[in-house]
Amino acid sequence: MEMANSFGVTEFPALIYFEKQTPSVFEGDLRAEEDVLQWLVLQKTEDRIETVNRGVLEQMLEDTQYLAVFFYKPNCKACDVALSELETIDDECDLYGIHMVKIQDPQLAKRYGIKTLPALVYFRNGNPLIYEGDLRSADQLMEWLFDEDSRELFGEIETTALGRTLCACGRCRRPAGDPRNAAGVLEWLLDDENRELVGEIEEINARMLERLLDESPFVAVFFLRRKGLYDEECSDCGAILEELENIDDEADMYGIDFVKISDEEAAQKYHILHTPALVYFRKRIPIIYEGDMTDDEKVLSWLTSQDVLEIKDEIEEVNRKMLDKLLDENDFVAVYFYENDCPRCDEVLTELETIDDEADNLDITFVKIRDTRYAKKYGISKLPAMVYFRRRFPSIYRGDLLNETEVLDWLQKNRYKHPELNLFMYAIGAVSVAFVGYTTFLVFCFHGNQQKAA
Repeated sequence: MEMANSFGVTEFPALIYFEKQTPSVFEGDLRAEEDVLQWLVLQKTEDRIETVNRGVLEQMLEDTQYLAVFFYKPNCKACDVALSELETIDDECDLYGIHMVKIQDPQLAKRYGIKTLPALVYFRNGNPLIYEGDLRSADQLMEWLFDEDSRELFGEIETTALGRTLCACGRCRRPAGDPRNAAGVLEWLLDDENRELVGEIEEINARMLERLLDESPFVAVFFLRRKGLYDEECSDCGAILEELENIDDEADMYGIDFVKISDEEAAQKYHILHTPALVYFRKRIPIIYEGDMTDDEKVLSWLTSQDVLEIKDEIEEVNRKMLDKLLDENDFVAVYFYENDCPRCDEVLTELETIDDEADNLDITFVKIRDTRYAKKYGISKLPAMVYFRRRFPSIYRGDLLNETEVLDWLQKNRYKHPELNLFMYAIGAVSVAFVGYTTFLVFCFHGNQQKAA
């Protein structure tokens, strides 16, 4: 009885069909066996988004980390068109760990501030994010679901009588557009930023990990083993995860994506023999952390250390936070400023990467940053550009960036300049001139006194 109630069943007998642990309640006449059979066959054979009621949805919100809910109403042509498009991306969403269901409940929709149906709400651990893009664009919505900006929660959250967290401010973040664009829906759902949970490391599956490694140069992955929740064999996972979540936001500030995964095949693929384990991927190259994972400060220091940052035969990408850290820790830093959609920038970068090792031999840290606004801070108005920092003091390269030999010569000359010695020499020169002048003055005065005495 309790289990039936958890799925929203209040009248008996009742029939529930489960597909991939997602329940669908038969709402017809159970005595009409042909209708029941047709419904079961339809559920089994057709690629359909499962229909749920309020009780089932509540249970799913408690058990499912990422859940997309399509709100619709009967006798609605726009709803039918949008639903038809959404069903084309249902299987793909499953592959990325996003469950999609549909519900006819106008009152519940109003509690989320939804005034017009159809509508789509994306729940991350029960926290709602309302989509107002084009539900007819599956690709666009798929991208939005994984967007970095939309993963964070905006506005105030309160607990309602339903026992779930609902947006109370009526200002949930919503991209504008037509909610029937299935391509846009798919992009929205797959957008990495929509999955972000404030103060929590996001859990992903193996397919999402591969996508993240393709798109992000720096990814920290916590591999753990689950049996329902943390099992006896992984008694430390909870404590470790709690410590790591303390540095999730800081790691993000340094441009490092932090995720967790409990997939044995993914662990085997990257030769993770024991879990829990922390692996740092730089351009898909894995490094396993050997230290104490319960010391969050040491973990963050390791993730942001220069030794871990370096990638052979490649100029490392940094953001503002990481660049400031490098400038604080290194006396000599060469920074290549560039921008997106710039063929010349790519051409110059190819040439500069041929002298990365030579710069390293000169004890010069060589990095690149894609930040036009930060470049303006140093008086750079046109990109690409090269800036050499000596103890944070910048010098802009004025020559041809495509001539890597000239760039290397310029770096070498700046590296072995000794401004302190130059200042010392200027001081010696000034003292010498003053001494000669003073001596001349004394001689002149002494000679004048002798003439007067004679």
